[in-house]
Amino acid sequence: MNESDCQRVKSDLAVAGITNYVVLNPGGGWRSKCWPPERFGELCQKIRSELNVRCVINYGPGEESLAATVKSASGNADPFLYNRELGQLMALLQGARCIVAGDTGPLHLAIALGTKSVAIFGPTNPARNGPYPPQHFVLRDPASATTHKRETQTNPSLLKISVAQVFDAVKLQLGASA
Repeated sequence: MNESDCQRVKSDLAVAGITNYVVLNPGGGWRSKCWPPERFGELCQKIRSELNVRCVINYGPGEESLAATVKSASGNADPFLYNRELGQLMALLQGARCIVAGDTGPLHLAIALGTKSVAIFGPTNPARNGPYPPQHFVLRDPASATTHKRETQTNPSLLKISVAQVFDAVKLQLGASA
């Protein structure tokens, strides 16, 4: 990340009218470890309506339809879709108040940059992959079976994590009342 990356992100966000934001990263390499995009959309609505914070939806190559589904499910929350190069992603993550993501590269990168996180884990084990509490919230169904099997459907354990649980963790990370 260099100064031009930081300036590009500042410019992109300024054009969108964003100064205060949470990054939502719905992707994650394989579908079985991804929380449903509709839930990310509902979370985006709650963050905007109850906390008055905009969401930036980060997505990677080939995840355009995933990002579009989150945006559609966000109603009038007006999330900003963002897909840039690594240096610009780093600048975006470093400026975020928090990231909400599954076990994926942008989550781990945000943590390395000092960004607060809410990590949603399903079949992969956070004890192995991190992030590590107390500065990061990790949500995982205690009955989740650990597997690294790449499947095309959301792992059922992820469906046990509610939007309300994730929103409460975001509020705590942002210092809002839970």
